[in-house]
Amino acid sequence: MSQPNTKRPGCILGTFFQSCDGIALFGLLILCGLVAAFLFLWAMGRFLIVSNPLVHSDAIVVLSGGGDLSRLDEAIKLYKEKYAPLLILTETGETVPSLDAPYSTVLRQDAMSRGV
Repeated sequence: MSQPNTKRPGCILGTFFQSCDGIALFGLLILCGLVAAFLFLWAMGRFLIVSNPLVHSDAIVVLSGGGDLSRLDEAIKLYKEKYAPLLILTETGETVPSLDAPYSTVLRQDAMSRGV
């Protein structure tokens, strides 16, 4: 005797997956795939990031641009900790619209005002 093809109540895609169990399995596979992708990307990030201890050098080079002073702040911190006697600022050609001055000039004036 064969069973009639009946859907379980509450199963919207029952004809596609033949049962709600198929939907649950599909959702579980998607969730496992997302977790595996996250773990893989996290592990690759840990593998690719190399951290070396700071050493004393001839100069500290600050790459201009980006619009914030976080790079300059870190460079001044290293300068004051005597990691290098010279601070070099790069020129990007950007200007600060409110001052009508090159961005590197603003960085230089800021560094000089902080004792560099």
